[in-house]
Amino acid sequence: MTKNELIAAIAAKTGKPKAAIAEILAATTEIATETLRTGEEVVLGDLAKLKVAERAARTGTNPSNGAKVDIPAKRVVKFKASKSLSDAIA
Repeated sequence: MTKNELIAAIAAKTGKPKAAIAEILAATTEIATETLRTGEEVVLGDLAKLKVAERAARTGTNPSNGAKVDIPAKRVVKFKASKSLSDAIA
């Protein structure tokens, strides 16, 4: 599902205009980004939990030539589906 398909589906389900839904989705994304940037978790109701995790530096292998490559440490976003979402798709 694309962003536009999601907006259309929410608009159809709620009866709200697509422009309003697009605005809300943009604001939600902005707020979640700001919250994650500070290191806090974002809980999206019965959908999921987003949190920032530290990925340690490691040595990888270039698949095309087998050369060793140093991969630096970085912060990544982890997505954990809620129990109700996991149960619904099982």
